[in-house]
Amino acid sequence: MENKKIKIHFISFGILAAAAVWYAAAQFFLVPKNEMSLNSSIKTGKKVLANCEKIYELDPARLKFSEARKEVGKFRYTTVVDKLARAHGIGPSDYDIRTEAVIKRSSRQTQGATMIIKTVDMMSLTSFLNEFLETWPGLEIDTLDLRSNDAEDDWKATLRFTYTVK
Repeated sequence: MENKKIKIHFISFGILAAAAVWYAAAQFFLVPKNEMSLNSSIKTGKKVLANCEKIYELDPARLKFSEARKEVGKFRYTTVVDKLARAHGIGPSDYDIRTEAVIKRSSRQTQGATMIIKTVDMMSLTSFLNEFLETWPGLEIDTLDLRSNDAEDDWKATLRFTYTVK
């Protein structure tokens, strides 16, 4: 009987020792990884927050676009195009824009427009389009037709846009 008690004590001690070793190993290997992961996440979060603050500082109007995106009627091609075109070196006399009526289908509203830029260099056009599409995610370019104006880096661009709100 004594031998059985001793065996049970040795087995219990062995199980406790194994559990203690496992716990120590887990603390040694897993906790530092989790802590490094947490520190990395905190650093990333701080960078994102800093970038958001920069966006708010440099262009606070960008935050107001979310309200205008709720309804096509609040999106005005002429106003948006005029602001962005000027910012990218495309003068008001260099382009014409024609807008179409708002079309409502079930839960969607769409509005099309055609823009003809008489003279533009490629850098101005691409930066204009990049900011236009980045600022207004519901906007799509249906067609883009480029024709050379017989001068180096001087183009005539015809664009067909569709703006959609779901």
